Amino acid sequence: MQNQAHPKATVIFLILLLGGVLFWTFSQWTNFSRPSMDLLLMQLEEGDVEDKLQALGVLSSQAFNKITPEHAKYKEHLLTALEKLLHHTNTGVRAGALYLLTALPWLEVRTLLNRYKQKLIEWLQNEDARLRRAAAAALAELGAKTQAGVEELLGALVDENPLVRSSAARALGRIGAEAERVVPALIAAIKDPNPMTRHAAICALGDFGQEAAAALPALAEVVRENSGQATVYAAQALGAIGVSSDLSLETLRRAAAAKEEELRRTAKEALRRLKAQP
Repeated sequence: MQNQAHPKATVIFLILLLGGVLFWTFSQWTNFSRPSMDLLLMQLEEGDVEDKLQALGVLSSQAFNKITPEHAKYKEHLLTALEKLLHHTNTGVRAGALYLLTALPWLEVRTLLNRYKQKLIEWLQNEDARLRRAAAAALAELGAKTQAGVEELLGALVDENPLVRSSAARALGRIGAEAERVVPALIAAIKDPNPMTRHAAICALGDFGQEAAAALPALAEVVRENSGQATVYAAQALGAIGVSSDLSLETLRRAAAAKEEELRRTAKEALRRLKAQP
């Protein structure tokens, strides 16, 4: 008499088989929907403009989320490919390469960008707003190491494109040079109609520390207006500037009693910073 499979065992087997099929299907779909680094690098090096822009977009989204071991394994290859793209005739491709470079955390990126410092300054006046913005972001990444391009960044601070203006403001704050010229320009940018530019200008003033003391009245006014996120950034900047003036202290004390929790917390932290000043 032949042995018959137990019905329960048969059900379990079918469930496991189905699970295996589903897992294989999902893994294949995942591998298809998430291109490998080899494929992306091939697109960067051999693809047309559309392929290059697509690969840069995928890599940028990954870089801003998390750098994986796979990225690190291809570091040298990727940086070589990106540097080559900085010479591409298409300005969108150059901008995309710069965006990706500024998203990567590797020390070698700064060394690479520093070699292109003069090019970055020139690109601040390019006809393509994408490249102007990317150049400003790259100069911001270089920060104090730049010590050049302030004149061009001041021009970019009044660019017709708000994304360029906000990137220029961040770069000026990170560079932290020529406060006597830059601080008044950033104070004026607090009134910019674009919120991103306003926020970037306020934060940049905080980067200048006590050299931005002339901005205290303008920043205090922003805090008193209680106009959303700009108010929080302005309270933070008052603490970062580090001048324990009556105006700053009184403004922050009032903000510390505000209804908004984030503003209260930020104002209290700024007050602690000011009270710790000698």
